[in-house]
Amino acid sequence: MVFDGKDNAGHRVKIHACREVDVDLRRGEIVALVGESGSGKSTLARAFSLVHPPTAGRI
Repeated sequence: MVFDGKDNAGHRVKIHACREVDVDLRRGEIVALVGESGSGKSTLARAFSLVHPPTAGRI
């Protein structure tokens, strides 16, 4: 997923989130997403729910 953002100097940059993620989920399965702050947990959850559709790949 790629988002538009700004760096510390205020320049426009592309922010790449959740690169090369491969997840298999099955109906009824319970999954926990664990990671450090800023690691992309919420971004991945938004992609799964199509709140932010991915810019590449498929769901």
